[in-house]
Amino acid sequence: GSDGAIFRGTIRENITGFGGVPLGQALQIAGYLGLDQAISRLPAGLDTRLEGSQADSIAPGLKHRITLIRALARKPRIILVENADKSLDMEGYRQLYTLLGRLRRKTAMIIVSEDLNLKLLASRHMVLENGVLQRVPSQAGAHPAQQVISAAAVPSGSGQPVGSEVLAT
Repeated sequence: GSDGAIFRGTIRENITGFGGVPLGQALQIAGYLGLDQAISRLPAGLDTRLEGSQADSIAPGLKHRITLIRALARKPRIILVENADKSLDMEGYRQLYTLLGRLRRKTAMIIVSEDLNLKLLASRHMVLENGVLQRVPSQAGAHPAQQVISAAAVPSGSGQPVGSEVLAT
């Protein structure tokens, strides 16, 4: 989600999960999200120290992309992304959308978002009503081969989706 944690340490340590993932693998995802260029502009680059607090000298959108890289560099088979587009500038958003579009062919994905473009990555849509997921017709533009779920919280008896939708590939 958009509130992923930044840990005290360097950007290098944060994107690799403190050595849990090879640096090259993390930098590949960083490149997809345009973070490699942003990091190279920092005086200490990958060795920029982070405190994991508001005192960090980097922008919130940059912090957000660092948390996304750490999660995606592990090449998970299932990805849960909640409001991943929040706090990103237009370029960061475009790069995230492109990356999620690439990943949906390789991994199962559940996306919680109010963003129409991210919803359109879904090929299977569901509505959560009274605690039960019910299938609804796919939205235009969804790829039929993907197992993507779009579910929205629905107040009891209203029949109308409210809040964020959940998309899964």
